Amino acid sequence: MDPDLTIVLLGNSGVGKSASGNTILRKQVFDSRQSSTTVKNQISEATADVFGKRILVVNTPGIFDAEEDIKSKCQDLLRSSVPCLFLVVFRVEPFSNEHEKVLEAVYRFLWPQGFKNCSLLFIGSNALQDKSLEDRVFGDEPSPLVPTFSGRCYLFNENGGEEQVRELLEKSGHLSTPGNSATATDPEKLPLKKQKPEDQEKEKLEKLKEELRNLMPEHFNQAERLLEKCFNKDPEEFVDFIKCIKAPQKKADKGYFWNKVKVHSISTGRTCGADQAILEQVKLNKRLLETKVETTDLQKCDVIIVFCPITSRTGSDVEAAMRDVPGGKPVVLVLMHHTRDFDFSIDVKRWSENYQSVALDVHVLFHETLQGLLKCRRNDEAIKQIHEELNRHSRSGFLNFWGNK
Repeated sequence: MDPDLTIVLLGNSGVGKSASGNTILRKQVFDSRQSSTTVKNQISEATADVFGKRILVVNTPGIFDAEEDIKSKCQDLLRSSVPCLFLVVFRVEPFSNEHEKVLEAVYRFLWPQGFKNCSLLFIGSNALQDKSLEDRVFGDEPSPLVPTFSGRCYLFNENGGEEQVRELLEKSGHLSTPGNSATATDPEKLPLKKQKPEDQEKEKLEKLKEELRNLMPEHFNQAERLLEKCFNKDPEEFVDFIKCIKAPQKKADKGYFWNKVKVHSISTGRTCGADQAILEQVKLNKRLLETKVETTDLQKCDVIIVFCPITSRTGSDVEAAMRDVPGGKPVVLVLMHHTRDFDFSIDVKRWSENYQSVALDVHVLFHETLQGLLKCRRNDEAIKQIHEELNRHSRSGFLNFWGNK
């Protein structure tokens, strides 16, 4: 007989998953000793009747000890018709990079259809030390992924009774009581299987787009494009998207400090659109998700990017291109070779030896019959070097992500 609800416990080893499973089922079924080989290496399950519901608890090993097995189990459950609640279990302690890695792994397992049924469960309310959960765990600099779980954070006392389990089930919409809105007539609390997957995905997309509209205008198009990509079932893109719009280096009032660099581009000849393709990749590449790249005029820029198509001799073309470039600002010199040959031979001379303002020179291949910029290893490496150079010249800026909220 299928259970009424499946609860999956996820997280690192030793955080209290087994103890939480025992608390939910109101009996000792999982070995909570950290030295237990069973707990460490295997997925275990147990079922019990809890508040009139048949509940199956799936207790998983440490999330990085059996990542593929856990991912496979989660995806099997998502394909079934049984309602699922995924609980990411943490101790009550200051949030760290290790905690964030756990959340990123969970995103990879569950995105997109399981994400709405994922919550955070913190163990050890006696460790709050007279602070709120938010202050004790997150302090002044919350993880960029945690705001996504707004309204879906729960707290267990290690020695707590069944009331904390009742509260978890009620607030997560899996237990109806008088006055509880989690009824069959409440469309916000209906199981996901009642809604077509494509409608569910469209609804999420529209909600996230609405949040995006609180971004400063120059950020919106970039974030929207990345958002569209994440809805093509690529969880890595979604994690990057969340970091892109919510990952502060330092919080201040209702905004965040964000690394940024202003660039001005100069094209000295016909590029078949390859110059704009490079700028676009620079703005969107994952390496710069926490660095905002702005194009601006010559006076306000931090870095000048010179796109120099080679039409005759390299030396004379570079000399002509650099002749009108003002001094005093670092230059990224992009030498552009018109060819369809992916193995085109290139002179590796370093032009920084001739021009002090040249901080970096790279070579790229382009051709109009191949949509401008060639898709090859040489071009990928050149763009990577441009990213790294722009990061060296980035400065802190202020991003008012939350608008007037």
